[in-house]
Amino acid sequence: AKAEKRDALPKHIKDMIKAIERIIEQIEMAEEMLEKAKNAEYSDEKTKQAVIDSQQSFLNSLEIARFDAIQALQEAMKEAGIEDVSIITDLMR
Repeated sequence: AKAEKRDALPKHIKDMIKAIERIIEQIEMAEEMLEKAKNAEYSDEKTKQAVIDSQQSFLNSLEIARFDAIQALQEAMKEAGIEDVSIITDLMR
């Protein structure tokens, strides 16, 4: 049903959804990398913290990008008169 719903959407909305899904994939990868960073062996605590901090800030920036993209999508959907909120909730995970 989800795929059929999508087919009916205007192209610019579909493109925005695809872009958000790409961000979500990046978030999932960044979460894995953060977990690996937390569990990896380091020469010292300072190095470990630096790696974890940089992974965490990368993840945070992706989360912000996703949030902004979802807001833009909500606006675009409103303008297009699309009221199906399940499209948004699917992307919020």
